[in-house]
Amino acid sequence: MGIQINKKIETIDGNHYDNFYMRIEGYWFHKSVGQLQIALNHYKDKAAAEAALPPFIDDERMNDASGQIPLSCSFDDGVQVDLSQLHHFHLTSSEKVPVIEWEKWEEVKEQEIELIDYNDNGDEIKTYDIQLVPVEVSASKTVYKTRINAGELDGNIFTYSYSRIKKLYSETFGEENLQNI
Repeated sequence: MGIQINKKIETIDGNHYDNFYMRIEGYWFHKSVGQLQIALNHYKDKAAAEAALPPFIDDERMNDASGQIPLSCSFDDGVQVDLSQLHHFHLTSSEKVPVIEWEKWEEVKEQEIELIDYNDNGDEIKTYDIQLVPVEVSASKTVYKTRINAGELDGNIFTYSYSRIKKLYSETFGEENLQNI
């Protein structure tokens, strides 16, 4: 699947196209940072895209990427656009979630200790002294964390990725000029 952009463009190398084809060629979900990364390529048409990355791994040695078009182009009488090949989408939500965290540390406290000694007659003599003793202390605090919202993918990274890219391209070329192929 890909998207045909039905807009006349002139690429930076001087070639003119009545439309062009874009497809996702890779996506990566980085759960640790809540980010989806999408790699695209742009071709003169769907057939050129299929030649660049044949459907069978066995045919990879016969790939022909000559139908790829430059990312820099102009349309509508000179509107310059540099199409990106790599897009990042943050899947973190703005919802701040309270989480209780415990901190532990060591403090030194004075502690009165009883010292027992004996005099020459064998009688017990009690004295008191102050000694510094390390004590482990803990406390809780509430912190607010940003939630990674992988649920936005709704279980289908393919559909989600195309919807996000299609939205980006509709802002540049107009939604009426995008066609799923």
